[in-house]
Amino acid sequence: MQREKRISPLNRIHNLIFLHIPQSKAGTATPKTYPRLSRPDHAKPGCSPFALSPLFLTLVMTAVLLSGCAGLQGGLGKGAPDKEAKASAEEEQAAGQEEAPQLEVDPYQSISNSMAAGDPTEAVNKFEQAYSKDPNSPETQLLYSSLLISVGKAAEAETVLQKLVENEQADADALYNLALAKGMQGKAAEQATLLKQAIDKDPDHAPAHATLGEIYLEKKELDKAQQQFAKSIDADPDNFIARTGYGHVLIRKKKYEEAVTQLDRAVELKPNYPFSYVDRAKAKSSSGDINGALADLTEAVKLDPDHYWNYIDRGKLRLYVNNLEEAYADFNRAAELRPDYFLSYVYRGGAHEDLDKTEAALADYRKVAELRPDYYPIYQPYALLAFERENYTEAAEAFASHYERYKEDHGHGLMAAASYYLAGEKEKGDRYIKKHMDQMPRETYLYDVARTFIEKGYDSYLITKLNSEHKITIKTRALFYAALYYELQGNLGLARKYYLEVDEANIYGLIETRLAEAKLENAFDEPSNPEDPAQQANPADSGKADESESPAPQGTEIE
Repeated sequence: MQREKRISPLNRIHNLIFLHIPQSKAGTATPKTYPRLSRPDHAKPGCSPFALSPLFLTLVMTAVLLSGCAGLQGGLGKGAPDKEAKASAEEEQAAGQEEAPQLEVDPYQSISNSMAAGDPTEAVNKFEQAYSKDPNSPETQLLYSSLLISVGKAAEAETVLQKLVENEQADADALYNLALAKGMQGKAAEQATLLKQAIDKDPDHAPAHATLGEIYLEKKELDKAQQQFAKSIDADPDNFIARTGYGHVLIRKKKYEEAVTQLDRAVELKPNYPFSYVDRAKAKSSSGDINGALADLTEAVKLDPDHYWNYIDRGKLRLYVNNLEEAYADFNRAAELRPDYFLSYVYRGGAHEDLDKTEAALADYRKVAELRPDYYPIYQPYALLAFERENYTEAAEAFASHYERYKEDHGHGLMAAASYYLAGEKEKGDRYIKKHMDQMPRETYLYDVARTFIEKGYDSYLITKLNSEHKITIKTRALFYAALYYELQGNLGLARKYYLEVDEANIYGLIETRLAEAKLENAFDEPSNPEDPAQQANPADSGKADESESPAPQGTEIE
């Protein structure tokens, strides 16, 4: 029987390099791709940790995910909140005072393996030199393991290194390489044990301290991580992993200026590594240095022009400084890079709305609802814009989707029914109100409004009650729904009267204020006929309530 041909380790190295270095042209490696995990697609945007320009005060800050934007004037544009959506699917209302946006700090992702990989060509050269001198020495086997790690052959590297351990030939460097190989295979506990063993053999082993610090950082054990990074830097001030990790710890501890100092050194050590600029941008943004953060993100885009999240983050900052056109360009580029991921459409829709490109904004909001129907923060701005454009069926469905998630926002339930009525779908409107009105507290005006829509003559009771209401915010919201009712009944005189009262109250942040203004612009731009008695009848002719202009605190429902 013919013996199987044995391939020397040296030839295996050349085979590995040939197979694992991507080729763009014969003999030419493709440009380096930078190790960095993308943010998980399942992350929902929720209450964002940063507040953007008024432009985004209503839609994205919770972010991803959010909750409670019911009462705010909607839209990523025209005063809406924001958050990425970066993290859960809910958004908290942003409170009045604008703050500089803090770019989201993603869960830390270890870069030890990728940094250890280094340049495979350099690893080959070192191995060839050692192999030519002593192919079986521990030093040669260590270099061989480094090369295997550099091309992603973690299991093979582990086999080589395990033999050194069994033969009691493993020094701190060998234990460190073995830890890297374990980590590449997801064996985190074994990796940590080996790193501690390496440190026991060499207390000044900077890479081992840095990688152990990363493990603690990924587990959010910030103090332990900081201690390990500090030891690594003490042993080797030029350890890039330690500088980067230390910067992350300081960002999470909200020590932004100190974080910038660490990340400045990281940028000096590896000026062509794009994520050093990204990390420093997050620290600068959080400390209020928006121009510095923008400069860093621009450099990151130059170094890695196809990285989706850099465009999202830079676009957010450009929104904050009111650079709408360039923000739009960033979100548009992000959509081109990942056309099937929803978040760029969230932000681009808001930019479109602020640029008064309402049809384009609607198209983006539709796309979000298509790609991520469980991203509930989109439905309020979507519904408001569709309503303003008189796309009433579309508005009804969007209001209903919002109300499905935010069950205390009863005004959105009324808007869903009213939108069905305006679309000419009376049966749907009636069914919707009857299905949901029991969810509305009976002591509130919302319940009274719901009864007004389905019980003939109930409007007289509602208006009489409103005439004695002194809380301007509550009264204003209820008057908007009364105006909708009278418009549906064909009593355009009363409808216009109440829309005007809502508009003139001018209470910032109420969706009813925005929608009353749109109604007056679209359908009631001309005064009604003063000689038409049908348009003059007031169902309740009692005294006018105190209509002080002082805005009252806004609630999420009409009480």
